[in-house]
Amino acid sequence: MTYIHYGSDHFSPHLFIPVRNGDWRPKPADGTGMWASRVDDELGWETWDRKNEFNLENLQFSFRFQLPGASILILEDLDQLITLPKLRPWEPKKPLEVKHPTLEQLREWYVPNWCYLDFEKLAEVYDAIELSNSGAFTDSLPTWDCDCVLVLRAERVVEV
Repeated sequence: MTYIHYGSDHFSPHLFIPVRNGDWRPKPADGTGMWASRVDDELGWETWDRKNEFNLENLQFSFRFQLPGASILILEDLDQLITLPKLRPWEPKKPLEVKHPTLEQLREWYVPNWCYLDFEKLAEVYDAIELSNSGAFTDSLPTWDCDCVLVLRAERVVEV
């Protein structure tokens, strides 16, 4: 699999900061790890950036890479989050079982249900986390905006 990272012309291992847990959102600490997406992924970073007119200047700089021999956690289904290490307790939100919910029931159901993964523990086992089917994770990993890969450790990155 070939991935693409935007914002830089090439991979610089000395600039890579190993993933650390963040403080207030379900993402790693800013500037740690490395975000990318599969090349030509219709639900990847380039599409998301263009659709949202976000950081468009970064799209002019990119490099492609592979992760040969890497241990990659591929997240495709919300239930996969259940057994992963977390910083806070979490369980998937169950659908409303009421056909015509009251306003109070709707308010309670729409409370954010963010999943705070323990990225430092995950980096002990995995080299990267790949998220596909990102729409299914919107409520639990809300700042993971598109199908993407988060490189946790740089040792497996091979620029192509």
